[in-house]
Amino acid sequence: MSEKPIQNRAKDPRKVRLLKDEHIMELFGISRSCLYRWRINGFIPFKKIGHTNYYVEHVILKMLYLGAGKLPNDFDGEDDLDDWNDLVI
Repeated sequence: MSEKPIQNRAKDPRKVRLLKDEHIMELFGISRSCLYRWRINGFIPFKKIGHTNYYVEHVILKMLYLGAGKLPNDFDGEDDLDDWNDLVI
């Protein structure tokens, strides 16, 4: 009796690129305090590991393409946001 492989797996964690605060500030042309407000208000998804904030690159790029605003409720990247759960650093 073999189990079927899970079809809805997140992307391979080795292929997920992470960005740091400096990259985000440069991409959006914002200050560190603005990025802080975005994080606090939930405008940008991130994970803090140690003293460093990390952002999933393909999620950030989608935000850039959508006008650098808050992700819409119908954002098709729910599985993208779940990459955090499968990501091992």
